[in-house]
Amino acid sequence: YQRRVRGKMLRCLYGQKIKKNLIDTAEGNDLTSNEVGLAPFEDLFKRRALLIAFRDFLYKTHSNENLSFWLSVEVYKYLDDSARKEKAVELYETFFLPEAAMVLNLDYTFAKEISLGLEKADRNLFRNAQIEVEKMLKYDWYPEFCLQRSNQKVSEPKPSSLNSMIRSPTLKNYDFVVTKRNQE
Repeated sequence: YQRRVRGKMLRCLYGQKIKKNLIDTAEGNDLTSNEVGLAPFEDLFKRRALLIAFRDFLYKTHSNENLSFWLSVEVYKYLDDSARKEKAVELYETFFLPEAAMVLNLDYTFAKEISLGLEKADRNLFRNAQIEVEKMLKYDWYPEFCLQRSNQKVSEPKPSSLNSMIRSPTLKNYDFVVTKRNQE
């Protein structure tokens, strides 16, 4: 399909094959090509380096809370009942309160629905909000990221920034989710 992103026509890149010169190591951590823009959205959760590049793009566009929320909810789903109640309150306070540092740009109905379910804190409490955020990531931010990446060369992360990225909560959550999914 085609879609307009900030005034530019963008053809769907999701279905295109990734060029052979995009090489991953066994851990999926190496990005060596300017063809990263051709990777399908689903590859974000298979290739750590692609996720890092996308996360950096989201930071630059001041929308990193979307990816942080999505990954935090994935972690939340794996928690036991007692830990889930505490994490539900933490997620609500981090992403849904008006004064939150990382407030999501979602309709108020999501926050209301979640606030009513905090006491129960079932696994699907954040499901609707997560689906909405995933749509924004996949159909709004990722095409723009692909367009930007296809117009510039991908450079390897600098060692100092790589070390700070490794300690980030977003990447910790990513590592946790990938580990759990591989165990299933």
